[in-house]
Amino acid sequence: MTNAQIEAFLAVCEYKSISRAAERLFISQSSLSTKMRTLENETGCLLIERRKGGRTVALTEAGETFYRLSLQYREITRQMLALGRANLPDKLRVATINSLGTYLFPSVYERFLQKSPDTVLEVQEMASNTACLNLENGLTDLAFTPISYSSQKVLSFPVFSEAMVFVCSLSSDYPEVVEAGMLDVKKEVYISWSDPFQLWHETALGDPLHSQIKLEIMGQLQYFVMKGRNWAIVPASVAHGLCQNGGIKRCRMAFAVPNRIVNCFYLSDRAKDGLTDCFNGCLREVLLGMNDSEIKLYI
Repeated sequence: MTNAQIEAFLAVCEYKSISRAAERLFISQSSLSTKMRTLENETGCLLIERRKGGRTVALTEAGETFYRLSLQYREITRQMLALGRANLPDKLRVATINSLGTYLFPSVYERFLQKSPDTVLEVQEMASNTACLNLENGLTDLAFTPISYSSQKVLSFPVFSEAMVFVCSLSSDYPEVVEAGMLDVKKEVYISWSDPFQLWHETALGDPLHSQIKLEIMGQLQYFVMKGRNWAIVPASVAHGLCQNGGIKRCRMAFAVPNRIVNCFYLSDRAKDGLTDCFNGCLREVLLGMNDSEIKLYI
């Protein structure tokens, strides 16, 4: 049996559902069911049984024993892996989505390294779901994303909320206050910032499929927004970075867009970790230094 099978079993125990556990592990239900059958074949015991209707599962008597052993296995594995790190310098592995990693966090990294010069900082950029999965598997220490996610191992708290801002080329003719009816979606540089933003966009401006440019790489945002009458709606921290680079202006919007809330995710056993506190303190200082009324701090 493997670590992945043990963690899959523990996820089923936590959520009492194959479908919910598979969703949290970001694997298919059939793949998770296969892992469970493999464990049962290797142990020679039925570990879980489906309840009436098939929506939830319950542990058998053997499953209850295997669950307790699995928790011990997880802890022993953690302790064994920690042996090799005992004499290594402190390390902090931070995962962010692309927009945070490009426009906001470089200044945070710099400040953190100044305050913790003996710490190895490992910077990771990845999709939100991947970042949370890496946390579950012990491959990341901190993750900053706008999604919601919860489990027994992973804790979270909101770090800041930021308004969404209209940006365009400094040479374009958009007025100081932009009305929704003025916007040609074909000229939009579209980024799916969050689920609430995507839902708002579909309701207020229409399906983003009509946008000619869809971006996932933030380093190209400045280039495309500066072309002709192109425009974008971006979080305030991104707008701050774009305007600092030059050639971009912000316009007020005569319509409301839901704010983006960025959450910090971390493993429960790092709840009182000094490096975590130091890093979030650096993030707070950088956000305060931006002096942007459209960014609200929660830390």
